[in-house]
Amino acid sequence: MREIDQKASLVHGKPIRRDTFISGSRFEHIVQLYVFDKKLRILALDALERIEMAVRIDIAHLLGQREPRAHEIKECFHGNFTKKLINTVPNKGKN
Repeated sequence: MREIDQKASLVHGKPIRRDTFISGSRFEHIVQLYVFDKKLRILALDALERIEMAVRIDIAHLLGQREPRAHEIKECFHGNFTKKLINTVPNKGKN
């Protein structure tokens, strides 16, 4: 809610804020923006979580059709999706 110094902004090529506030600004406006941002973030993360789970389920289903233990067999994946083999116990031979 701070005012933008137009001259300083042109010199620096980015918005430079003054220490004075926009006329009519109220603390309630800041709280409303904060609450809106929090609700929007929660909705976005909820949607993203649903998409992530759907993709994970589809991948698991497709791999399971090819080979029930495909998640443990590196040949079932493209080379870009596998890492170096682990040589330490107890995960020796896994990637």
